[in-house]
Amino acid sequence: MKATIFFLIIITISVASADVNINRELYTGGAEVQEELSLQGTNYQNDIYISVNSIYESATFEPYSDTNSINNRINIYSGERFGTNVNLKGQELKGSRQLSAGSSPFLALGYEFSNGVSESASYSSQSYGRERLELENAHYKNTIIATPTSFYHTGAGIGLLNGDYQSNSINHYIELAHKGKYSKINLQIDSIKDEGIRPASYSWGAGVGGDMDSLGFSSIAVGTSAGDSQMDVEIQGESSELPSKEVSRHIYPLTLDETIQEQGPGWFDDPDFNQMIDLLLRAGVSQNVYMTYTIE
Repeated sequence: MKATIFFLIIITISVASADVNINRELYTGGAEVQEELSLQGTNYQNDIYISVNSIYESATFEPYSDTNSINNRINIYSGERFGTNVNLKGQELKGSRQLSAGSSPFLALGYEFSNGVSESASYSSQSYGRERLELENAHYKNTIIATPTSFYHTGAGIGLLNGDYQSNSINHYIELAHKGKYSKINLQIDSIKDEGIRPASYSWGAGVGGDMDSLGFSSIAVGTSAGDSQMDVEIQGESSELPSKEVSRHIYPLTLDETIQEQGPGWFDDPDFNQMIDLLLRAGVSQNVYMTYTIE
């Protein structure tokens, strides 16, 4: 009769209202997880499960003070090495993480924050990607997925232009190295409040990723709607295969005609009525700007 040996180790870590630094290594048959973690102003819950052939870990974090930070570096060896590093500091910082090493290796990390700085990077067998983001009166959400052969960062943000802010700005940089080639994109948005008939708005999305058996990509797209702010939008890009590129837009505030401001809509006054129709048509004014690189 042949005996089967089975074991399971369960570890739970919970940190509330304290700063913490953790360095650890987890091992199982043919797999290894190395992790460095530093937290400030952030509540943290972590569960770890270790069996003969696999490691599984989940974690959540959320703020308990006005300014929060998390620095988390994860390296996984499970057939191939892959990993992610995130360094976040800002407000309203929260997120979650899952990882597995052994039979089904993967890493998934999601986070969001406002008004701060983030740096994140991921790598797999033949790809490397990096993001740097500076926010002033803006909010951003990002999702990172990594495996031994691929990684993907996918995020979206919005400027808080309808708040009590006089200026807004973001600076978003993404970089990709994939199979010996590279691309770089940098987005800059600056906004200053002006006279206008409604709150202005902008939103943007960004992504970077690579797959050993497929393509690498990097992309930034911006959408704006005119209102009570002037906005300057600029995207610069370069790659190993193409010359440098630049695209920019200046979005003017959408203002109300002085006659309409003084006399009201004037629905039955033909000149004012025509001006109101023109205003309504212009109310949908928007600008969309994007830049994308694909690497084979």
